[in-house]
Amino acid sequence: MLSFLNIQRFCKITLLLSAAISAVADIFLALTFNFPTLVMGNLFMGLGIGLYWPAAEASLADLTTFTQRNEAFALARLADNLGLGIGVICGGFLIAFEGNYRLLFIIDGVSFLLFFALIYWKIPESHQFHQHQTTPIQGWKIALSDAFGGLSSTPSHDFSLG
Repeated sequence: MLSFLNIQRFCKITLLLSAAISAVADIFLALTFNFPTLVMGNLFMGLGIGLYWPAAEASLADLTTFTQRNEAFALARLADNLGLGIGVICGGFLIAFEGNYRLLFIIDGVSFLLFFALIYWKIPESHQFHQHQTTPIQGWKIALSDAFGGLSSTPSHDFSLG
């Protein structure tokens, strides 16, 4: 069977790609001199962030046991929100004292490179498929039987006005 159909096998690669694309976006944003390069930097940053969230959530779910999962997701949300909040505060101070917006993007790019290194060396590739391992065809059969079974078991409603 084609192994690329299982998205969880690519969590680490996707996280690495996310960090690399975000670092490239910061280069564009730090060196921007006109509107098209600003748009290009924002597009890359959106792509990097868009790749991050699903892969991070899937990795977290895959690398924890069922009993650890609630606490792990809570800690991850706490860390994300603290990091975003502290970053905004530090960025505000940097702008207030230095007035150099480009420095923000340079620091952010360095943080993404450090994040890339952290992912590369410290996060294991997740391959824990102990619970309910199914093939893609079996997954579609389950999903379709749930959808059609759910539709046929719901009561019909009369939405007429009169």
